[in-house]
Amino acid sequence: MVNGNNILLISTDKSLIKTLRYRLEEVGFVLVTASSNKEAIELIAVKKPLTIISEMHAPEIDGIELCRQMRYEEKNWTPIILLSEHFHELDAVLGLELGADAYYAKPVHSKKLVAKIKAILRRAQVGLGENKKVTEMVSHQKKSRKLTIGDIDIFPESYTVYYKKEQIELTQKEFEILMFLYEYRGKAVSRKKLLTAIRGYEEQGDHRIIDVFINRIRSKIEPSTSEKKYIKTIRNVGYMLQETSSKVLSFSWVVII
Repeated sequence: MVNGNNILLISTDKSLIKTLRYRLEEVGFVLVTASSNKEAIELIAVKKPLTIISEMHAPEIDGIELCRQMRYEEKNWTPIILLSEHFHELDAVLGLELGADAYYAKPVHSKKLVAKIKAILRRAQVGLGENKKVTEMVSHQKKSRKLTIGDIDIFPESYTVYYKKEQIELTQKEFEILMFLYEYRGKAVSRKKLLTAIRGYEEQGDHRIIDVFINRIRSKIEPSTSEKKYIKTIRNVGYMLQETSSKVLSFSWVVII
């Protein structure tokens, strides 16, 4: 009989397994473990875990490959949390682009990790989350067919963006972030809010991930690396997509969401 409260951990870290098992059992979950991607895929089919937690890189464990296989081959959208020994820019971006729900650099506090699992599951059950708002906002904006700010034209229906009439390539996450900034243009958006927007639940993860995405977007839409015409950094807060005709806003009266 399949337990309906299974959480799968793909790891060989005995300390992590022991600690997480204790924390999960405290709140009524059952920890199932796998020591390789192959074993994990087999267990997922049988145990049907509510959430999957995977090491990024370990012998026979590849978190990026797991995401790719789950999302694109198995068509399985069980939430996936990736754990890495250190914050790696490329891993963080690639993991999220391939469908991971969260990325954390160790050490990760077990209580916070369990809280994150519960938050993911609550959002899934009620079908809420900022990602839904982004999707709804994009659908609503489809009616306008083209959104323009300065030299940037955004076509929500086709998920395409043009800069000075030339199409630029944005990944799905980059597009979602740009759309969210557009929706709140002229207002400072916190990194936490942006993380929530692209993942669909309250996020306490590494906010450097947003900085990576913003830098990638800037490299495609800003006139130069030194001139930040469109996306302004709001110190100690986050970012703002500003109307190109407006002057640089004084931080004292920037609206923050």
